[in-house]
Amino acid sequence: MSAKAAKVRILRAVLSMILTVLLAAGAIGGGGLAFAVHAEDGDTQVPVGETINEPEAPAASEEEPGEPAVSEEPEASDEPEVPGDPETPEEPTVPEEPEEPDEPEEPDEPVIPADYVDKTLSGPVITEFTRQSQTVMQLKWKKGKGVSGYEIELDTATNYKSANRKHFYVNDPAQTSRRITGLKANTRYLVRIRTYEELPEGNRRYSKWSTFSGVKKNVTVKTTLVKRSNGVANLNSYLPDKYRNNTILQGSTTDGTYIYYIFEKKYSNKCIIVKVNASTRERVKVSGLLALNHGNDVTYNPTTKSLYVVNETVHPYRVTIVDAKKLQITGTKDIRPPKTLTGATKTQLSEVKGYASITYNKVRKQYALRVKGKNHFVILNENLKPVRYIATKHRTAERAQTMESDADHLFVCRDSKGEGYNMVYMYDWDGNLLQSVRINKPYEIEAVFLRGGKMYAAMYYGRYERSGGRLVYCRSSYLFRLSDF
Repeated sequence: MSAKAAKVRILRAVLSMILTVLLAAGAIGGGGLAFAVHAEDGDTQVPVGETINEPEAPAASEEEPGEPAVSEEPEASDEPEVPGDPETPEEPTVPEEPEEPDEPEEPDEPVIPADYVDKTLSGPVITEFTRQSQTVMQLKWKKGKGVSGYEIELDTATNYKSANRKHFYVNDPAQTSRRITGLKANTRYLVRIRTYEELPEGNRRYSKWSTFSGVKKNVTVKTTLVKRSNGVANLNSYLPDKYRNNTILQGSTTDGTYIYYIFEKKYSNKCIIVKVNASTRERVKVSGLLALNHGNDVTYNPTTKSLYVVNETVHPYRVTIVDAKKLQITGTKDIRPPKTLTGATKTQLSEVKGYASITYNKVRKQYALRVKGKNHFVILNENLKPVRYIATKHRTAERAQTMESDADHLFVCRDSKGEGYNMVYMYDWDGNLLQSVRINKPYEIEAVFLRGGKMYAAMYYGRYERSGGRLVYCRSSYLFRLSDF
């Protein structure tokens, strides 16, 4: 067999194997594709894919000489070499554009130092913090030196972080007052203020906070005796002669124009009310004997133009209503504690055995009754219905008398049982003691009331005096104006 024939045989075998694989994979349909290989030198043309049976070579006889050996040619590779893709010529290099010079960096903004508190600077002094209506407060302070303005905070909490907090700036250093609106009615507010100074660096320097309680914790006040135009100071001089030495001063109050004094007629469970012009100090009217029992305290309601008197004895729960113009009784109301009351426990309500004093505040539109024998209060609405209970923690040995109020404070006066002094204790409307005011007078304090921003104290003085060779018990009463506290 020639070398060329051998190559053809090898190629056929390779093609046959490829077709077999393709047919097995289903890539070629039966009989759908055929290849022909042309034989040379007399070889038969055979379709590709068919098996070619080569005639077996006859076995060589021993006698016959073998065919001369043919040197083997190198094996052909399974697949013909495929010439590689021609190399793509490199693209011409594009010269890089010259870099633009960097823009100059903007200079950093100047850093402003943080605001700070200078603890060597005291805050401005608050001179007034008063309620003008249920939702309005008036704040006044002393002008600061070399300041740019003031920062003010109000809150119901001592840490000034509650939801009720109000905060604002006053940018005029000459301003020394601020009217603060939008406050919650019948709610105690705290206030604090500090100055600030605008510094050249752009920041602020603050002073320390100045707070305001409105009071000194303990104070002793001076007293000024109030006299009538004729020089007489004894309040019993207002009484008809037949009552001057058998009556005792009890509660007192004012409507701003007139002062109302209650005198209890001894051993009768009845009282007399004397109406006096507050400016001239002259008597305007005297009532008849009224069924007010002890008549321990009285207050005035400008809406109803009536006086409200607590009886204390005989009818301890009773409040008697008196027409302030006619000085006649128009009604009574027994105020018994309800089964439940905001701020009170069941035990506290069960211990309410009556009331010893009363006050009305026109700003709050509420009454306060002091529980008999206790330093607790029952708060009433304008219809005399209990709405809240205040239990104070303050205890004292002095004997409680009457009370007064403003929109932020409750005042309770007490006598020392003959020890030569009297006290007025000031609470907020939550029962917290704010101030103790001492009055060094040997008389028995019976009532306190506010008029024109001043507090007055009515006192009873009983003593024995010698008359006609015998000792006679004499009774007198006096009104004192207290110094500011």
